[in-house]
Amino acid sequence: MGEAVSMLSDEDLDSFLTEFQYLLECWLNEYERQVFNNKTLKELIREG
Repeated sequence: MGEAVSMLSDEDLDSFLTEFQYLLECWLNEYERQVFNNKTLKELIREG
């Protein structure tokens, strides 16, 4: 990313990283639901 990131303001970079983190968490939760019988790891841990 190098040069492309250096051109962003701190606020823009923070916004992009927040959006990226949100997408990753959504994708991971969806994957966990497929693998663990429609539950996330957080849900399974709370039940245990």
